[in-house]
Amino acid sequence: MVLLLGMRNVSPLCKMREVQNHKTLITQIWHHLVFVEQIWHYRTLV
Repeated sequence: MVLLLGMRNVSPLCKMREVQNHKTLITQIWHHLVFVEQIWHYRTLV
């Protein structure tokens, strides 16, 4: 992922925006995983 970003010859601003998008995507995936884990934990308790 980082390698692909580094290989592209784009302006720093565009690169920063892409990195920001990747960060938000990773954050969304992380929250989704935590959410699913909590639901699974709740289901096992019930």
